[in-house]
Amino acid sequence: MSTHDVTEDQIFHTLGRARVQDYKPKEKQKPAEKPVPVKIIPSPEVDEFEKKLIDELNELNARVNEIQKTIKWYIVLLFFVIIVMSLALLVGFILRV
Repeated sequence: MSTHDVTEDQIFHTLGRARVQDYKPKEKQKPAEKPVPVKIIPSPEVDEFEKKLIDELNELNARVNEIQKTIKWYIVLLFFVIIVMSLALLVGFILRV
């Protein structure tokens, strides 16, 4: 006997209680139906706005890339300046001693 073969009456009998007369089993909820996909057809105004927005976004990305390149070169330059100054201090210290 598997757990699927057990009836509610057998469960109540095993628990030592009688079945309640007003007992109504809970109704199982039906799975929700899948929504039907809707095709969105953009109007010409939306299409023009989208193209303008994409152009502005591309321009902004180009500006950001240029700023990133500038910052990268600035950091590389500062790294070399720090290395040269450290070497100059080290050589000065060695020559002094």
